[in-house]
Order: sequence, then C-alpha cells, then structure tokens
Amino acid sequence: MITDIPTKEDFYSSGMDYAMMAYTNILDMVLLLEEFNYDSDDAEAEEYWESGRGKLKSSASLLHQGIDFLLKSKVADISPLLLIENNPDRFPKLDRTGKVAYSEFYTQDSAKLPKIYNTFCSPPLSDRFLELYNRSRTRRNKIMHTIDNRLSIQIKEILRESIELILNFSQDTWVDLRQEFLDESPEYKLMYEDRVIKERLQSEFGVLKDFLNNEDFKNVYGIEKRRRFYLCPDCCHPDYVSSPIPTAYLEPNSPRSTNIFCVICKNSFYVRRDRCAETGCPSNVILIDTDECGVCGH
Repeated sequence: MITDIPTKEDFYSSGMDYAMMAYTNILDMVLLLEEFNYDSDDAEAEEYWESGRGKLKSSASLLHQGIDFLLKSKVADISPLLLIENNPDRFPKLDRTGKVAYSEFYTQDSAKLPKIYNTFCSPPLSDRFLELYNRSRTRRNKIMHTIDNRLSIQIKEILRESIELILNFSQDTWVDLRQEFLDESPEYKLMYEDRVIKERLQSEFGVLKDFLNNEDFKNVYGIEKRRRFYLCPDCCHPDYVSSPIPTAYLEPNSPRSTNIFCVICKNSFYVRRDRCAETGCPSNVILIDTDECGVCGH
C-alpha cells in the first residue's frame, strides 16, 4: 500500500513557489542594479552580473523545477500514480506493515512529462509551451552537468519565459499572482504594510515595461505598453513613494475620458481634462480628488 500520496494542490503550491522564487531572485538583481543607476553596458554592471552568475544559474534551475511540479499537478489531478516510474524492478520495498511512502518511488523523468500530460490530460500542451519547456530543461541540464563558465544566461529571456510559463497554469492575472506570492513571503510578513508590496509591484511594472516587447507586455498586464500611463493617487502617494512609477491609464482611451484605472491596485479614479499649470508639462489629465497632474504630480 502506498502512503502519503501527494495531491494536485501539493504539486501546484510547490511548483508555483519554486517558479516565483526563481523569477524573484533574478528580478531582485535587476532592481538592485537599477538602484545604483548603472547602465547595462557599464563595466561595473558587467562585473555585477558576472559575480551573480551562480545565483542566475540556480534560479534557472529552480524555474524548471517549478514548471515540472506545475505539470505534475495537472497529471496528479488524474492520478498521482501516473507520475511513478513504471518499472517494478525499481519499486521500493514495503515495510513490515506492507506500506511504502510515495516519496520512496522513482518518478518519471522531466523529459517524459509532456508526453504523459498529453496522454492523460486536456487540452494538449501548445507548441509554444513545449518550445519554452524544452528550452528551460536544456538550460537546466547544462547548469547541472557542466562546469563551463561560458554558459550564457540571458536575464531578459529568463524573466520573460518564467512569466509566460507560469501563466500557463493559472487563470489569475500576473499582478494577482505576484501579490499572493509577496503576501506570503517572509520578508514582507515582517513589514505589515500593504504599501511596501504595492511599491514593489510598481518597480516590477517599470522593469517589465523596459524589458518586454509590446505583445509580451500586453499578455502580462492586459494593456499595450504604448499607452500613456499616469500616476495612481493610491500607489504613488507622495507621503511614502519617493520615485513613483506611472501605472494607471485612461479607460476608455479617448480625449474625453474622465477615468483612469491602475494596473497595480485595480482602483479607478475620476479626472478632469484641464491643461496642467506646470510649465512644459503636456498633460491634460488632472485628478479630481487631489487636484494633482496625472503626469508630473504638480
């Protein structure tokens, strides 16, 4: 008898945590570099990324482990037993009571998971997912089995792929997934203030707006990055945000629109269409509640 059989929720929770940790580790390095205002081609920046090669490698490996677990969660929804390697010669011995823990079994190799999924689950995995999954697996294998320091790890590529892979397993928005992950992170548990997480989500928004092309950005945030963004009066309150990042947009997008919607806090705010009084500011979006310009904050 097999005991301690994991559920689909067990695999999903672990998989999401692993994948999100990988993404967070890499993004932390990007945000730290930006804090010191280094350009990506500065000698100091190159030295910084070189010193962080180990962290980047481990994060790439952790990402694939997370996606493996998320795939396993789908298969486990049919039966966790499908994930056990079907070779009786490798089955563990039963204990004196005729029982054996699930964790004692050899499980299916990562390369076999897509085929197992497509055999028992639906809908089938897309060609795009398989491309990203195999690329992630190849990268992980190189990291695990080589000592070649010339292994190239592209920061933007891993961030973009991690988001796309994770979103394949959830109906939630990217902001909701990040909010949930950060809410449960130990470092944010110590801070107790929702504004700290909002500020973090703003910073991530700014990084991804620079890193992603328009199509990828729209897939993540549901809006084209070519749109003009405005300061959210909630997320960008000057009392606690020193360098606010515009995260709100006109909804609908028209010259007469009197409403902005924030991607981060998901709140709507009324605006009036008057020219900003600040010299040189082109804005004609003024927040009604605060009388502040949505572009320059004047």
